[in-house]
Amino acid sequence: MISGSKGFKYNPDSDQFLHAPNAIITRFNETGEFQRHTLSEEQKPLEQPYAEGFYEVETNRVVERYGNLAHVWSTYEMKASPDSKAFMRGINSISLYFKDNRWWIASWGTQYEGKEKIPAKYLPENHLSNKASGTT
Repeated sequence: MISGSKGFKYNPDSDQFLHAPNAIITRFNETGEFQRHTLSEEQKPLEQPYAEGFYEVETNRVVERYGNLAHVWSTYEMKASPDSKAFMRGINSISLYFKDNRWWIASWGTQYEGKEKIPAKYLPENHLSNKASGTT
């Protein structure tokens, strides 16, 4: 949804389609700064074509579901190109519900990896980034 090469134009309508009305985004950046806002606020920095390539690549997923509710832990890496080394990692915590014959994102939060390393249960086994960073 947000990944693309230099000049990429983000499509807010496609992203909006996945989210429930009034979905909330919560973010803790690499320094621990807290942010909480709506999807439209999240989309504002993405309005212009990308000055540089940006790729968010999922490296692992843990899904828990009960009836019409689901929670997803999605571990990711951020890269400048599909083949480049990751410059940042983190985990998305995604809450979803099933209604009207489809899944909706009710909210999501992200925690960038900083001093606190990503727990092993959220990392794929034998993943190159795990070996490179020394985390388990």
